[in-house]
Amino acid sequence: MFRLIAALILMSMPIVSFAEEPSTQEVKKTPEGLTEQTLTTPPPGERDAESRDEAPEKIKPVKEIIVTSKRETQPSKTVIDVETAQPVGSPQNIMELLSGQSMLDYRGKTSLVPDDDTYYLRGFGAERFATSIDGMTIRKTGGRKSSHVVDYGLLPPWLIERVEILPGPHSALYPGKAIGGVINFITRTPHTFKTLKPDISLSAGYGSYNTQIYNAVVNGAVQSFIYDLGFQRYSTNGNMRQSDAAVNNFYGRIGGVFPRDGFLTASHAYSRADRAIPVNNNLAAMQGDPLALFNPDYPLVFNSEFNNWQNPTWDKIANTTRLNFCQPTPYGTIRATGYYSKENRDRRYPAYINRNNPPAGVYDASWETIFWQYGGRVEYEITYKDEHTTTAAFDFEKLEDGCGRAPSYSLMAYRKKERVGILAGALQHRWSISKLMDLTAGLRYEDVTILVSNFTTSGYKLYITGKPTWIRRHWAGVIPKSFVTFKFDKVAEWMRDTSVSVGVSRIWHAPDYHGMYNPQGRPAGAWLNNEDGAGYDFILMRRIWRDITFQARYYLYDIKEYIAHNSAFSLFSGKNAPAGLECMDYVTNLARVHRHGMELNLHGEIIDGLSFHTSYSYQEFRYKGKSYTDRLTAKVELDGQARHHFKAGLRYLLEYTNTAFMADYGYESEQAYMNPVEIATDTYVFYATRINPYHLLDIAIEQTILKDKYYFRNLKIKLYIKNILNDIYQDSQGYQMPGHTFGGEISMKF
Repeated sequence: MFRLIAALILMSMPIVSFAEEPSTQEVKKTPEGLTEQTLTTPPPGERDAESRDEAPEKIKPVKEIIVTSKRETQPSKTVIDVETAQPVGSPQNIMELLSGQSMLDYRGKTSLVPDDDTYYLRGFGAERFATSIDGMTIRKTGGRKSSHVVDYGLLPPWLIERVEILPGPHSALYPGKAIGGVINFITRTPHTFKTLKPDISLSAGYGSYNTQIYNAVVNGAVQSFIYDLGFQRYSTNGNMRQSDAAVNNFYGRIGGVFPRDGFLTASHAYSRADRAIPVNNNLAAMQGDPLALFNPDYPLVFNSEFNNWQNPTWDKIANTTRLNFCQPTPYGTIRATGYYSKENRDRRYPAYINRNNPPAGVYDASWETIFWQYGGRVEYEITYKDEHTTTAAFDFEKLEDGCGRAPSYSLMAYRKKERVGILAGALQHRWSISKLMDLTAGLRYEDVTILVSNFTTSGYKLYITGKPTWIRRHWAGVIPKSFVTFKFDKVAEWMRDTSVSVGVSRIWHAPDYHGMYNPQGRPAGAWLNNEDGAGYDFILMRRIWRDITFQARYYLYDIKEYIAHNSAFSLFSGKNAPAGLECMDYVTNLARVHRHGMELNLHGEIIDGLSFHTSYSYQEFRYKGKSYTDRLTAKVELDGQARHHFKAGLRYLLEYTNTAFMADYGYESEQAYMNPVEIATDTYVFYATRINPYHLLDIAIEQTILKDKYYFRNLKIKLYIKNILNDIYQDSQGYQMPGHTFGGEISMKF
């Protein structure tokens, strides 16, 4: 493969010489729908490129086009440009820039502490939607008292150039777990600089609860050799009792830029995160626990598994190395990426030896899990006759984990073990059949192997009688995908800039996540089937005026063998379970589940400098089977999410004073959790725990003090207030979120 890549690079070199570079072009649609094209200066990284010595003639721009929109909506995806995004606060991680998308639901303990897997996409958690970097899915085996698949706190915004959100399971280029869709982070494209002077960005912010954030980023190049350096420090005291955090992110990248906009880069990211776990803070927690104390200075917390004397923490050190390659050739574009990552989750806390007898003493109940993961992806894309684009891709991933520090266990279960192996191939073709119709169709083959642990880590006893210590399971499937768009520009004048799209794709998902195949250590994966079914999307898009675009989506997921946790109703997980059938229903496959949803999006620029976005989503799970036991499980597993979400934002730039006003509004409807209580054999009463709806309003003002002056590209100061209504609300897990918070940020680029 490396020889092939090298040969293609050499083949491409004579075609474009090093001294030649095409002019940068910008294209903008006018209100009349015509295409306006002008020659402009290059982007900021190459802003002095027009003074190249080798340029025989300087081309002056005919007209300058200023682009104020920060998002682009297509029928199959939404693209958000990070550089032009205008967040109200000082975002710690890239996901905070996506807060205007109602299909994304934040479900963390607090908005002040970056955590893992705190976002849901179309109502699905991290095990049923894909988060990717340059098309390569981020994975870990996960689990261990948390889903712990993607830690968003390790992804500062300056790592990313743009974000692609692909709702629904309609791309063959992404894994079967992408039922809810894909969030693909595209890293910054390497480019050359005219001079040796690098671009430097610095920022510092301070807010309520002693929240501090510092960023420093350097991007530069020496001829075709490029380099990037980045550092972020984030810390907060948190709004709850023992909810402080400190996160340090370091990043470095080197590489080379090839002819035809090709490149090869190697990067390494190092992160150290120290995070406390919020503890109970209520009078009831003191009952039966002589060491527990109540502190009225902090909000009430009822749902934590810890009390204050335990001082629980979960810390992390993460290292990730990535290679990224791209080379256009006369015969198509080759892209390849690969990574290796090591990450841990170190939970430290003491616990009572006997909860019912506290005087018996305490012991060190700490547990550290280490995660190793590596993978690679090769993609070849070729466009021919302007109407056809074919993409072939192959990717693989290996996920391993093992025990680190666990002093309470004298006999360690294992040090390092491959738990998940995934091989996949994809073939996708996009065909512009006519000016009225586009069709994208593809096939994905996915092969998944998992290793299920069948023993207790404390006593090394088997859970399932007659089964081996490690149970190997294997699934493989072919997954067809399709997405078609009908455009009505040529049908009638009043239907210009209007389209209707339909996506129909197979859903296929193996239990490739620790929380499914080994929840709480139980070998549930020994009995599970893969999820199967179909996903349907129906989309209407229309440009209303200027660049104001309206989009309406309705989607339906028909999922068979839906994997659901069933510990509350399990009949085979206790001491009286039949031999050989232990843990058979600890996690179960529900016969059939429907996921309904609707999304409405409206955004654009009203007048020069005044832009807005609104987003509404409705989502609901429905169990469609007939089993009484499965119906009980579905009542607990499928409830607990708000059905209505509404997001809106307004941005106004006073260009003559360089002052920007920003406002964001969010609404989330009531949530209800169903708690089953068995009052007789197989007879249950459900009690609802309700979380009230809430409204959030954030505002900010940003002043550009210097712009292209005194060596500054810009110097800005921002002041903001979040939750200005001081709405006292809880999120999905029942923890009280911060009230109104204040903050400010100073940033500069030069």
